[in-house]
Parts: sequence; C-alpha cells; structure tokens
Amino acid sequence: MADQPASPSPADDAGRLDLALRLLAMSHRVTGDQLTLTLGKLPDDLPFALPLPAGARILGALAVIHTDARAPLVTILVETPFASEPSAQAFAERLEAQGWMREFMPHMRGGFVHTMPGFDAQRYRQPAGDNVLVISSLPGESAPTTVSIAAHHESPMRGRPDGFRDLQELIPSLFPPPGASQQGGGGGGSNRRRYTSANLTTERPIAEVMANYDGQLERSGWRRRSGAVSGPVGWSYWSFADEQGVAWRGSLAVVGDPDRPREYVALLQIEAEPDTDGDGLHSGWTVHGVISG
Repeated sequence: MADQPASPSPADDAGRLDLALRLLAMSHRVTGDQLTLTLGKLPDDLPFALPLPAGARILGALAVIHTDARAPLVTILVETPFASEPSAQAFAERLEAQGWMREFMPHMRGGFVHTMPGFDAQRYRQPAGDNVLVISSLPGESAPTTVSIAAHHESPMRGRPDGFRDLQELIPSLFPPPGASQQGGGGGGSNRRRYTSANLTTERPIAEVMANYDGQLERSGWRRRSGAVSGPVGWSYWSFADEQGVAWRGSLAVVGDPDRPREYVALLQIEAEPDTDGDGLHSGWTVHGVISG
C-alpha cells in the first residue's frame, strides 16, 4: 500500500500563514504589523454593513494600513453560487437597494463607458459618506465565482477652481446591460451642449436596453419627460438641473440594425435650456473619449 500523505499539522498552518503575511507585506510595501487577515468573516471594524447576494459566503478579508492613509484599505473575498456576470448583477442590485450609487472610475468621465463582458469593475459610493467599494470578479461562465471587494475612504471629487466646469461630467457614467459589450464612449460639444455615443452589442431586446439606460439616468437625479420604443429604435427625453442651478434637457436614442439584431448605436445629448443664465458655462469646444480599463 502506498504511503498516504500526512495531514497538515498546526505548525504547518502557522507556517503557511506566516509565509502569506510576508508575501503580502512585500507586495504592499508595508511591515507585517500593518496587515490584518480575517478568515471566514468581515473585519469587526468595517464602517458599513455589506449587503451580500443570497447564497454568498465570506472567504475572508485583508486590511492594509498605510502610514499616510486615513483608514486601511480592506480587500474582501466573497464566493457566490453564480457565474461572473450574474454575480456582478446580484451585488449591484443589493447595493443599489441600500442607496449605494454607482459612479465612474477616477480616470473616467461621464458618458457611455467602454466595457467588455466579464471585465467590468464596478465602483460604488455610500450615500452621504466617503466609503467607496470597487467590485470585480474573474471572468468566466462557471460557478461558483470569487468576487473581490476593495473598500476604502475617499472624499468626493471637488470642482475645479476658477469656476471651470467640465460639462461632460454632467452626464452620468452609462454602463451596458449585463453580458453586453459597449465600445466607443466618444463625445464632445460646445459651451452649452454635450454628447456621448457608443456601439453596443447585446442579445437583449431594445426595450431592455432602454430600461437599462433610463434606470441609470433616473438614479442620477434626471427626470424622464417622455419616451417610447418602436421596432429596433428606442428614445427618451429628460430634464435636470446642475449644482449651479442651470436647467438642462437631455435626449437619449438607441438605434438597432434590422439586419444585425445584436448591434445598436447609442447617443445621448444634453443641452442647456435656452432661457437659462449661461454664467459658469465653460466656453470652447472639446472632443474626447472615455475608456475604462
């Protein structure tokens, strides 16, 4: 009979834990006493309640304390019984139900976000707070899925000095429906008008595509005035006021190709109401793209 491998001893477990902590300290450029590993549960001092999808279990968490940071960076690993994309959607639904707002990454600006299926890191901010979550998972169709949740404190982005306003940031970041590919994110405009556009590839019908974008605009404080779907085309009209009290109107159109039912072109434009005061509107013309890594 072949020899059976010996069961790990407590000393082996302690050695593995010590090795893990040393490797983590090296990768994060901190000392060992600036790291805390929590197995099978959330850290006791986590400053918010983390809503988990049904059937999810917490694998553990790593807290890294940097000397120049207000609070530790906490990375939480959660295992869900779903594949990658359904896991992301389940987290989104639970967070948004508790008031967390999805927002653009620091290197992005408003408009249609360039994404590919399975590689979309989602960023959420707690309402009336500085807690930010960045949620990502490994792409794939198989379940279960391990989801990484990076939690940290971050003050809201402040406006630029001297009254400068980037009007593109008045447009919320617009993400595609789950499982869709959204490419482009280009945009531009003038001092009273901005637009953003993208090419979308999805199996979902036009009504679901419009509901996906309309919901994101509504959650960003926009008011839907009207809209409809006819054949491969959907549209909706909007209004909102910015932080300086300027009134804006918006129009969203998503157009499908009857010969290629999975392909859509999306366009969103905002325009200052003609009877509003133009003070604070930045003059000039800019054209740029929005890319999410």
